[in-house]
Amino acid sequence: MPGSERPTRDQFTIPLKCRCGQTGTAVWEENSAVSPAGPQPYLVSLSDGFYERIKKKDRKSIELVCARCGATQPE
Repeated sequence: MPGSERPTRDQFTIPLKCRCGQTGTAVWEENSAVSPAGPQPYLVSLSDGFYERIKKKDRKSIELVCARCGATQPE
C-alpha cells in the first residue's frame, strides 16, 4: 500500500569499559523518521555487568551503570 512504509530503525553497538575493568556492550536503536526533536535513541540490550537507571537530574533520560563498582558510563 503506497504511503504506508514504516520508518527504518538503525541499530548500533557501543562498547563499554569501566574504570574498574568491567567490559560489555550496549545496543541502541534509533528511528530514522524525521521529527522535530530529531532522532531519539532507545536502549535495546545491555550486556551482563551493567544496568540502566533513570538519571536523577533528567527524569526523561537513562544512564548506564557498572554493576561491579557503581560508576556511570558515557552514553
